Amino acid sequence: MADRKIPQIVRFATVGLFATAVHSLLFAGLVGAGLSGIMSNLLSFSVAWCVSFFGHAKFTFEVGKVRLDQSRRFIATSIIGLISNSIFAYVIVDQLMWNPWIAVALMVLVTPIIVFVLLKTWVFG
Repeated sequence: MADRKIPQIVRFATVGLFATAVHSLLFAGLVGAGLSGIMSNLLSFSVAWCVSFFGHAKFTFEVGKVRLDQSRRFIATSIIGLISNSIFAYVIVDQLMWNPWIAVALMVLVTPIIVFVLLKTWVFG
């Protein structure tokens, strides 16, 4: 179980950063090994998704036994995060034609809050 002295939001960020590192490094390694970009992303995303799901279940939210319904809700939450980031990209970059870093800022500041709340209250709550 997680150390209760570490705030839950810090555990959430730690798991998220670790999953991101797994995705990025595995992606780069697979591309370097000759796999296509799309296949490398699919495989590395899938591994990172598992790291994220089990990391949040066991470390962030300290779930005893992981249930199938939680994984389904986690998939839905992942899709909501994707939709949120896609809206930021579409509105900020494609419609308003603002600097893409504004979209990135919203992606890294707003979407994680949405995902955290959903994971805490709906997926693992």
